[in-house]
Amino acid sequence: MARPLRLLLSNGFYHVAARGIAKQSIYVDDADRRRFLGMLERAVSRFNWRCLTYCLMDNHFHLVVRTPEPNLSRGMQQLMSQFAQHYNQRHERVGPLFAGRYSSKLIQRDNHLLEVFRYVALNPVRSGACQDPKDWKWGAYGAIVGNRTPPRWLSVEEVLVLFAESLGSDGARAYRQFVVAGSAGDAPRDGVAVGDAAFLRSVLPSVRPGPEFVVRDWGDGRPRLDELLRDGGSGRAIAIAYRRHGYTMSRIAAEIGCHPCTVSRRLKAYEAEMLECKI
Repeated sequence: MARPLRLLLSNGFYHVAARGIAKQSIYVDDADRRRFLGMLERAVSRFNWRCLTYCLMDNHFHLVVRTPEPNLSRGMQQLMSQFAQHYNQRHERVGPLFAGRYSSKLIQRDNHLLEVFRYVALNPVRSGACQDPKDWKWGAYGAIVGNRTPPRWLSVEEVLVLFAESLGSDGARAYRQFVVAGSAGDAPRDGVAVGDAAFLRSVLPSVRPGPEFVVRDWGDGRPRLDELLRDGGSGRAIAIAYRRHGYTMSRIAAEIGCHPCTVSRRLKAYEAEMLECKI
């Protein structure tokens, strides 16, 4: 399986999630949930995170964090490994608890980030665990809107400022109205980064990091194909588009108006010529 790309930025906003192996529960009871939140508190303190919201479900969890330092991977590795060890010891089990690595999406600080807050808050509503997100005691929604005392490590004020700046009203009211207005709670977009075209090109690599990375995780950072093939599709331009930036021969052929076999022949001819020159 392809290894997910990690984008580690200072002051990056991340939507993080992890699920139990084979969709099994990762919390047997409230004691497990309290222990997880205690470990989350330690991770927030140790790695200087700003935890903006969270939601613990039976077989998965969601977090939204801002990382002043580019250390998301270190913190998540500690959180998940320590909780898995605790869980296995307490419940006398062996083997992995989580289904592979956690997922993380780097989110642009705009409406894309607001949508993630809505999605996380409505997780228990979509699952049928409650009818109003404020009634789910294992999520941050109730604390953010003022229905209960927030834990000291939850950055409520930062969330309220974000919604007040974005929607132009009282932060708690704006957050509550925004969440309730989106009862469907559509899932966030796929990919390791979510935002507009300029944001994606600023944070995603322009060159494929390695063959194990799937195109959807880095392709939006590439130069446009028409820019790469502005000379009409020379062998050199095709080699750069195909080898370095991962464009398929079919897409290259469509861009220059020829058959993929023609693209393949030009590429082979160019690379053979380069090999002869090196010899």
